[in-house]
Amino acid sequence: MGCSRGGTTIVQRKLAAALNLYTLPETRFFSNLLGNAEARLFPTTARHRPPVRVFTSALREKLGRSTGREHISLEGITLPRARKWARVQHRTAQFVAQLDRAAVADGHVGWLEKSPSHTHYASDIHQLVPEAWMVHLIRDPRDTVASIWDAAQRYDDPWGVIYDRIERAVDKWNAATRASAAMRGRPRQIFLSYQQFTKYPQAALDRISRTIGLPLALAPSGQPQIATAVEPWKAAALAAPVQPACSKWHSALTAAERARVDQLLCPRALAFLDSLSPTQQQDHRHVA
Repeated sequence: MGCSRGGTTIVQRKLAAALNLYTLPETRFFSNLLGNAEARLFPTTARHRPPVRVFTSALREKLGRSTGREHISLEGITLPRARKWARVQHRTAQFVAQLDRAAVADGHVGWLEKSPSHTHYASDIHQLVPEAWMVHLIRDPRDTVASIWDAAQRYDDPWGVIYDRIERAVDKWNAATRASAAMRGRPRQIFLSYQQFTKYPQAALDRISRTIGLPLALAPSGQPQIATAVEPWKAAALAAPVQPACSKWHSALTAAERARVDQLLCPRALAFLDSLSPTQQQDHRHVA
């Protein structure tokens, strides 16, 4: 998990192959199951919702009930529709059982699910699936925001719809990074710097292997099916070698937009990134 455009796809690809894990395209299961995504993903730029919807959503969450939108229909895993306000624990158990079966059927030792939006539900997931390991990937905010903004200019839906102003992209990185930082100190949490992973991928995979207790595969599995036909923005991460992506900080943003991004970045989130990769700590503070 991590912020959108933060490198999660390439880490998913390498980690699944290295540890012989079953993986699949993003399910967004927990964000669909628990809902209130707008408020969680964009806490300072959330779009208006009618008060009655805010109230019923809060009540549903308090009672541990689902939105009814968590069904999945992907190759290898199908979670049928259920009535709205079904028990969250029950739907989660069904989801985990589906992934367990798919992993065994494919000859894998376990499974890896990657959905960037799940970062904002990390605490809930930790309670619902306490035996799961959670891998948090944090990328430099300027590179991440620039990549989000570039995608928003290239793709009308969903990027251009979700990120209609630069403040939304910064809000997303701030919120995602703070959500990961809030998990520090809890069991079964792994934190990665994107810059460090792309610079030393084998060292990162070795560390994850030792931490989780799964040996590296002697013969890594082939290319996993982790993107759908309607996700062309993932093409480079699916085939390119592991190396830092070219920054779009200057090419995608104007000078005014760059200044606005620097103004809005959350100091607490920046400090968390610094703690993961001290050698990178000045990169996102350079004044353009």
